[in-house]
Amino acid sequence: MNASTHIILILFAIFLLACLASIAFMFVSLAKKGDERRQMVIAKASTWSFLVVMGSIVIRIIMRLSGISQDGSYVSALFSTLVGGSIVFLISLMYYRKRYGG
Repeated sequence: MNASTHIILILFAIFLLACLASIAFMFVSLAKKGDERRQMVIAKASTWSFLVVMGSIVIRIIMRLSGISQDGSYVSALFSTLVGGSIVFLISLMYYRKRYGG
């Protein structure tokens, strides 16, 4: 393997670790208890991530039924949906924390 292959593998490993960290942070944030304001912020962030995950699933079903997509790997499709939902959760959590404090 040459140097560019090693760099690509290192960048992919960093990306994968960042994805796993965002997923872990999402579950930790959901499990924490707090006051009413924190619960409201978590609920609003959860709503947006739920909408993104459900929308992604609906789009995949429509594409699959219409023959546009032939999902090759079921696990990678699930992982990408989970990562997408966790990223939207983190972004909306930061937005609502800034908006409502906390």
